[in-house]
Amino acid sequence: MSDADVEATNSEPLPEPNLVPGTRKEQLLESGTSIDFAFLKDQVLPKIDDEEVLHYGAYTWEINDYKKLVEDKVRSPIFKVGDWEFDILLFPKGNANNNIALYLEPQPEKKLNELTGEEEPVDPDWYVCAQFTLVISNPRDAKNCIVNTSQQRFGKYATDWGFSNFTDLRALYNSRRDLNGPLLYDDKLNITAFVKILKDTTGVLWHNFLDYDSKKETGFVGFKNQGATCYLNSLLQSYFFTKSFRKAVYQIPTEGESPNDSVPLALQRIMYQLQRSDEAVDTLELTKSFGWDTGDAFTQHDVQELNRILMDRLEARMKGTEVENVLNKTFVGKMKSYIKCINVDYESSRIEDFWDIQLNVKNLKNLEESFQNYIEVEVMDGENQYAAQDYGLQDAKKGVIFTEFPRVLHLQLKRFEYDFDYDSLVKINDRHEFPESIDLSPYLEKSDGTCMYDLHGVLVHSGDISTGHYYAMIKPGKNDNWYRFDDDRVWRVTKREALDANFGVDSLDPNTLSRMTKSQIQNYQIRRHTSAYMLVYIKRSEVDDVLQEVTDKDVPDYISTKVDEELEELARKRKELEELHLYINVNIYTNDLFKRYEGFDLGANSRFVQPDLYTDNDYPYTIKALKTKKFTELLPEIREKFGFHPDRINFWAMAYRRNQTLRPAHQIQIDDLTVEELFHEKFSKKHSSMNIWIEQPEIELFTTLPESLRQPIQDVEVGDDENLIESQKLYLFLKYFDVAKQSLTGVTHMIVNEDSTLESIVPAVKAALKIAENEQVLFFEEINQGSVEEINSSSTFYKSELGTGDILCVQKAAPDIDLMSDDPPDVYPFYRTADQFYTFLAYRIHVNIAAMRAPPEDDYVVVDENTKHDDFDIWISKLAPYDELATRIGRKIGKDPNHLRIFANYNGHRIPLHSRMSVGHVVPKDLSPDMMPLFEYEILSVALKQLENMTAVKVHWLASGYCHYSDYEFLIEKEVKAEDLIDKLQAKIGFPEQDKANVLMWTNIDNRFGRVIFPNNSFDVFESGDLLFAAILPDEKRVLEERYFNDDGAELIDDEDEQPPRLAAVLQFYKRPSNLHGISFMFELLPGEPLSQTKERLQKKMGLGQKEFSKAQLCLWAMSTRDPVYISDDNLILYDEIADEEYLCIDLPDRTSRMGGHQGGGISIR
Repeated sequence: MSDADVEATNSEPLPEPNLVPGTRKEQLLESGTSIDFAFLKDQVLPKIDDEEVLHYGAYTWEINDYKKLVEDKVRSPIFKVGDWEFDILLFPKGNANNNIALYLEPQPEKKLNELTGEEEPVDPDWYVCAQFTLVISNPRDAKNCIVNTSQQRFGKYATDWGFSNFTDLRALYNSRRDLNGPLLYDDKLNITAFVKILKDTTGVLWHNFLDYDSKKETGFVGFKNQGATCYLNSLLQSYFFTKSFRKAVYQIPTEGESPNDSVPLALQRIMYQLQRSDEAVDTLELTKSFGWDTGDAFTQHDVQELNRILMDRLEARMKGTEVENVLNKTFVGKMKSYIKCINVDYESSRIEDFWDIQLNVKNLKNLEESFQNYIEVEVMDGENQYAAQDYGLQDAKKGVIFTEFPRVLHLQLKRFEYDFDYDSLVKINDRHEFPESIDLSPYLEKSDGTCMYDLHGVLVHSGDISTGHYYAMIKPGKNDNWYRFDDDRVWRVTKREALDANFGVDSLDPNTLSRMTKSQIQNYQIRRHTSAYMLVYIKRSEVDDVLQEVTDKDVPDYISTKVDEELEELARKRKELEELHLYINVNIYTNDLFKRYEGFDLGANSRFVQPDLYTDNDYPYTIKALKTKKFTELLPEIREKFGFHPDRINFWAMAYRRNQTLRPAHQIQIDDLTVEELFHEKFSKKHSSMNIWIEQPEIELFTTLPESLRQPIQDVEVGDDENLIESQKLYLFLKYFDVAKQSLTGVTHMIVNEDSTLESIVPAVKAALKIAENEQVLFFEEINQGSVEEINSSSTFYKSELGTGDILCVQKAAPDIDLMSDDPPDVYPFYRTADQFYTFLAYRIHVNIAAMRAPPEDDYVVVDENTKHDDFDIWISKLAPYDELATRIGRKIGKDPNHLRIFANYNGHRIPLHSRMSVGHVVPKDLSPDMMPLFEYEILSVALKQLENMTAVKVHWLASGYCHYSDYEFLIEKEVKAEDLIDKLQAKIGFPEQDKANVLMWTNIDNRFGRVIFPNNSFDVFESGDLLFAAILPDEKRVLEERYFNDDGAELIDDEDEQPPRLAAVLQFYKRPSNLHGISFMFELLPGEPLSQTKERLQKKMGLGQKEFSKAQLCLWAMSTRDPVYISDDNLILYDEIADEEYLCIDLPDRTSRMGGHQGGGISIR
């Protein structure tokens, strides 16, 4: 394409007069090029939020012979906007489609790379933020055009940007419905670029976050998201930047504790990591200290609930320390609830603490209105007059007022509420404004002046009730910028992004939505569902103290030292990974390692051994060797470490077998090879490291014994072939299982003839191990971790299928011993044979043993406060039966193991072990290597097996009303009567003796009344699945005894001449009887009592407030009918209306459906 084909006009940018952006844009449209585009005012370079324009520019590319554009892509001449050069990139035939593709392309300053001979940007990290509008127009009629606008952060990852489907090719030659004719005129076409270069005020404008370094750009780091822990991450960031709180947390004494079960220590560590780390910090350690499992990490909980529980735990740990009451002084304010009479001088009030304030959002415009709503006064008059002490019924004002605001004020905006119509939680997305500063003096009972608070943090929820994401906007310092802490990323934001963008947006009517573009609707939906749910304000007079700088000196040495070591180790491992291609690990196995190691193989084998089962002493010595280094250069280090003389040792290449065991395979000559050459020539290419066995010929079994015990074995010959040992000679290893000590140790290696029998080496073995000649020995082959087999000593090595590198284990035959006798062996557990001991090694786990810390749950637990048993730990097999675990604990604490009850405790969740179980039944199959299970025991007054034949009965005790109950569980024998259970209840709860006769027990089945349990009933009538309730109900108990039952509680009494009180079964449901919920109970009906009074008694019986009970509707329903009959006449006599087969029903929303967080179930921190 020649220069004549393409001409540039007006390529210089507009001058930069002192004009407002709107004026500059109008000038650009009218005179920025030779074409007047004023008619495109609303479509070109629309305004962007928070924009700070550096330069405007426009350029028209006049193409005179479009058909002559034969290349796949064509670039316009360079034009300049501000300090940046651009061109337009055109795909005249389409970019892999039938549409014209059009892009804007910046041209950064470039230099010649002398190595490659190619040009490259002078600054490899160059970027420019530009909004641009591209226009294709007919040269004769500019209004006949197509317009598209976009924006981009141009840089090394986006060297051009635009539209792959700008318009279809047919529009060049044919008219479209939205055009006045074809775009080409006389084979000519105009392409205009309007460009607006913006200042990147936050450093992340339109950033794609590839290679983004939060620490480098902001000085801060974020948290990794475990799955659904973004709500936790945002809360932790808020607390981290409440710097006085961080200092206080550092002062909690935690030395010697484990971060896995100490919330304060885990919090201290994670806060110090935020101070020191260059990368996002993991919260796994903290959530483990909470007692959470993986499921909790993938469940979004209620932030306010988590906040309160976390503060409770920290407050408890701060008691008795120098930071006691720091949390109260920082976060706790005071409010007064009052009722004040209007006409007499009487006021009833109480002062209460608050950690946060829950403010309504719905139908309120801003934070000021929410505060006014919170302290709104209710007038109690008319039928709702207040009964004032000594004054009777009085008109009164009821409300709350704040007496003191805390230094750091947490405001919970009630963005989530329960919708009774839909019977579910919903999110309120309406616009609700909050200021950067607020005067709270109007909401104080007494104020001497202003009470100014400044916004410090905005915790945001983006999404809806079932899905969403949490992040935090925080202003770290008094004069700092705002930053967004979004899981593992942190970036600077504008004030508008921190405040206005999180107000929420009011819903738009359908007509408005129908006129919006797809992108506008998408933007509206994002903005509507993004809103603040928690605000953090700091009292202005306290801000310097609250935001005081925290330095490393404020951190206890035992925390900083440990965390710094961990960070250095991470950096070292990262560096090793980067240098991995330069080095190779040479792992050295020796006979000393073989002798001290107790386990499978010649040393700890990470392929099938958990790392925590062994210490560093059980692993081979590793040399990190430079690949280009001569192997002989490693010999001085080997000699210094082990004391070997290079001339008196042999090197063997080790290889992994199919069963993953690692054994010597063949002897090698190191010659003058480099480490890399030796690795490629003598070792398997499947391995990433070199495993070498160093043989010491002078300690071979037969070499160390007298001549008379040696076998006629020829010397080992070395050659070039991998099979370097002649077929009749085998290089074997010998281990010894000491039955008496219950230990397994390596002995040495030996060279034997494959045609010899195992019996032929017995004398030498006995001599080496000092076993008496008359003692019988047994041989086993260690095949792999799961396979150890006994070998017939009369067989030859060949017939026993033994080969070089195999391991033999020898033991003395064990005597028959009764392990459960009165005189058991000193060592317990006692394994008679090596294969049993190997099984123990294969399945062993390290566990902690502790006395039960929780209070006893039944009467059969013996509490001995005078005897304290220390915690201890043991190794035990997963296959070990309960009796073995109990015996080992009993021996340690000096108690009868038959009277021990044992629980597996996982983060406070206790799993009882039955006498028929094994340890493996309560240990996870995927037990983490760094996890040590805790087993707790308690001492019983009866044998466990006797206790297991008892029945567990859970009683739901109703102390006040039918909405709340406490659970008590008892172990009883099946023949026990209900009156005996009432005695146990009295002992547990402590109610007065005179109330015992008035305890009524009954059952519920699927929220429906079951039957009354009378004192002389036994619990063999109790069905599985029944819920047992009990309460002190003198009226109901009296009616039952007087009206329905005689003395033996069996026959129905029916006296029609009298009208004594009667009982009706009460059901609770919501909207229809199929939606049963709550407790079904017996309610006393009084003859002649109007419904209005019956409802008052029912409300008190249920323990509901007037407001909630007012939503209830009463009705009558029999199971034989479909629909209930609702009753509302306050003068109706319910006693006369209800039939014997009918239930008295309460139609009321299920209170339990509104419990817990809006995203999941309840939350706990152990």
